[in-house]
Amino acid sequence: MNQETTQSVSLFQKPIFWYGLIVDLIILDQLSKYAIREWFDLPIVVIPDWFKIVFVENTGVAFSLPVPGGLSSIIAVIVSLWLGYQLWVNNYAYTMRLSYVLIIAGALGNLIDRLWLGAVTDFISVGNFPVFNFADSFICVGVALLIWHEVTSG
Repeated sequence: MNQETTQSVSLFQKPIFWYGLIVDLIILDQLSKYAIREWFDLPIVVIPDWFKIVFVENTGVAFSLPVPGGLSSIIAVIVSLWLGYQLWVNNYAYTMRLSYVLIIAGALGNLIDRLWLGAVTDFISVGNFPVFNFADSFICVGVALLIWHEVTSG
């Protein structure tokens, strides 16, 4: 037997695993937004004066910051394609791959809303922080994880 057939490749080393995770996260994001738009009587106060579930249509980008025209959609596509390509061709550390997956899933989750609905559905309201959704959380955690990886991998 040659060396290639005796070595097993971990599922986590296969790009298909990471692409599947992207799809799963996008589905989670889209189902949560659909549920907010269609199924719930809102607002739902979870912790008075601090945490509630609401419905907000966001035509801006993260934290409702305004952007001109379709710029956010163009950026989402370019970043997602580039990071997706990197997942395919490079054997990065798991933290780096996970950060890419989270950023791609968040960007595409919000892009779907922009293209189909003309605005992003936001629904998580915490304190005085701008209302957000799972896709926004994916992007923020992905960027934080990427920064953490870069700082700690020295």
